[in-house]
Amino acid sequence: MVDRKYICNFAPLIYIDMYMTDNTTPANSVLIQGATLADIERMVDRAVAKRLEAFVEAIKPHPDPLIKRVDAAKQLGVSLPTLDNYGKYGILHPRHCGGRVYYAQSDIDRYLFSAKKY
Repeated sequence: MVDRKYICNFAPLIYIDMYMTDNTTPANSVLIQGATLADIERMVDRAVAKRLEAFVEAIKPHPDPLIKRVDAAKQLGVSLPTLDNYGKYGILHPRHCGGRVYYAQSDIDRYLFSAKKY
């Protein structure tokens, strides 16, 4: 039983045969016919570039740094229990990671800016 998938991005026409029950070819092998080495290189380069771009995007530093709980309390001029109450009542939004609590610098700045208005 052969499952054919046609790829129309390249000339000449390339089709891939996935052999499922052939005893001479393993089930996870692929036979590519009608493609030049340059065509295959372009396909591989495009696939690798796509994955690499997604990986680089995922590991970029976050533009909004996270501040430790103690440092956030110092910036705000409040005690740690008060800072915890700010999170509890939705004034600030704590982020929990590995048993630790962090606050986004933008949340702290937003609170400081709104507190100065009053």
